[in-house]
Amino acid sequence: MLAGLINKIRRISFGSYINELLITFLLFAGAFSTIIMIVNSQKNSLVSDLILKSSLLKDAIINQSKLNLLLNDSEGFEEVYNQVLRNSEGVTQISFYDAQKMPLWLKSKNNSTEKLIDISSNQDFLEKADAILLNFKVLDNTDELIGYIQFNSNTNSIYNELRSLRLNLMLGASLLILLFLGISILMRNKLLAATRKQAASKARIELTQQNNFQLETENKILEIISGQNDLNGIGAELVQLIGNYLKTKSVVLFAFIDNKLIKIASLKEHDEGNIDSPAVLKLGEGISGTVAANRKAFITGDTSEVSEYKIDGELMQSELTVPILLDDKLIGVIDAEHQQKNYFNSSNLEYLVKLSNIIALGFKNSLTSAKIKESNEELSNYAHVVSHDLKTPLRSISAAMSWLREDQKDLSELSQSYLKIVDDSLLKMDKLISDTLQYSEMKIKPKSEEEEVDLNALLKDLIKELKQSYPSTTITLKNKLPILKMNESRALQIFQNILDNSCKYRREDIESLVNITAKTTQRFIRFKIEDNGIGIPKEASDKVFSIFQKLHSKPESNGVGMSIVKKIIESYHGEIWYESEVGKGTTFCFHLPLTLKV
Repeated sequence: MLAGLINKIRRISFGSYINELLITFLLFAGAFSTIIMIVNSQKNSLVSDLILKSSLLKDAIINQSKLNLLLNDSEGFEEVYNQVLRNSEGVTQISFYDAQKMPLWLKSKNNSTEKLIDISSNQDFLEKADAILLNFKVLDNTDELIGYIQFNSNTNSIYNELRSLRLNLMLGASLLILLFLGISILMRNKLLAATRKQAASKARIELTQQNNFQLETENKILEIISGQNDLNGIGAELVQLIGNYLKTKSVVLFAFIDNKLIKIASLKEHDEGNIDSPAVLKLGEGISGTVAANRKAFITGDTSEVSEYKIDGELMQSELTVPILLDDKLIGVIDAEHQQKNYFNSSNLEYLVKLSNIIALGFKNSLTSAKIKESNEELSNYAHVVSHDLKTPLRSISAAMSWLREDQKDLSELSQSYLKIVDDSLLKMDKLISDTLQYSEMKIKPKSEEEEVDLNALLKDLIKELKQSYPSTTITLKNKLPILKMNESRALQIFQNILDNSCKYRREDIESLVNITAKTTQRFIRFKIEDNGIGIPKEASDKVFSIFQKLHSKPESNGVGMSIVKKIIESYHGEIWYESEVGKGTTFCFHLPLTLKV
């Protein structure tokens, strides 16, 4: 048990309790001094009491002692001696001396003849090892000195009492001091525990806040990279977020394009309103170029010690550079700087590496979108060129046919019918080329400029135009249509192609009717265009929305219109389908998202 206690004491780190130990030492020193003062005071009190008792005894025997001293009466001395010993516990010996301080009578084992031991005039007694000597003068009636009486008072009882008092006081003081020390250490430990708990709680709160801030930053980055494809726009917002996280105003974002680092965003230039043309770095040039070449993130604590550091405007002391990688392929570089040395730490580095993985996806999508956009623009230009080149010979043929009619006015009816066939074919070919170009535009540019489109006004004008081409068909709006936020030309194409088919493929034996309705639900707007035409055979269902697939042999049909309708609706995240019965009619239904509604 004692060994265990000793081991526990050894394990205590006394260095952490230096203040308590110092206070304990001071308390012990103060207690010791106080105890000495108390013991001395008690000693003086006891000695004073002993002197008082001795004086009273002296007064009681002084008259008889005068006579004995005058007569030098040994028997008288013996009698006084016995009387004193009977009446006092403290006085253990009495000696008588003459005026010359020579012994007249004393009780001693060796019959000492030593002279009276003098006591200084400024002292009341003389303290020896275990006794106190008191000298009293004996005067005659004329106040003439005739001798001395010496009391030898034993102090063993006094010292025993003082030792007991000292011990009790020391024990009491020690217990109180140790109790204080224990309470102090206990309170200190509790305070330390509370402080640690508070610090841990604060650390947890700070960690939670940091995690929340980091998570919020990640979510914002995801919103940025998913909300747009413009690389410069993404870069401008990303440097703002990274600058806020690192608490620095110097953040640069590079994209790796054509084996070069191209600066696409700079926080400092953005804040100062000084957006220069993009800077270009080669691989291995500067710290950013070196990190891009090595594909490893790097913290520079002191740029003056790094030869690769390039000053770009203001001198910066610290630099944090992280490559943006996707599947080990370099996409770009994030570079942050600060004026203070050793400003960035490993946690900044780790989190920026994490962000770079998210940013890499956005960069790749933006670069891919940029390439697709460039490719689409090339395709669009090519489609327009091809359309123009194809229509040019048609115009030449049409012009030649006009000249032929002017020059040969006496052509036979058969020749005139041949020329009409050529004219109809030219018109059909021209429409086919225009519709094909329109379809290719839908593939390349699924969405165009959007505006508020009032479908009621749009269909009112469209119905008037169709009435001129199909006077026997009645088109009716059954209810009020919504106002949508979309491209007006695209909206017109949807209704024009569906309504044109409904009018074109009508039954001749009954009145042609077309009804248009719209219904708003919780998620979408449902449109329905219902006719009583010839209907669509079930075996032709796979051709309805396929390009260049004709269901009927009418010359004005080219099999492109419904393909365009499907593409437009799907570009707005909608859906189109139809229900039909041969001889009874067809109903085309399509959904558009509720978000388009104004």
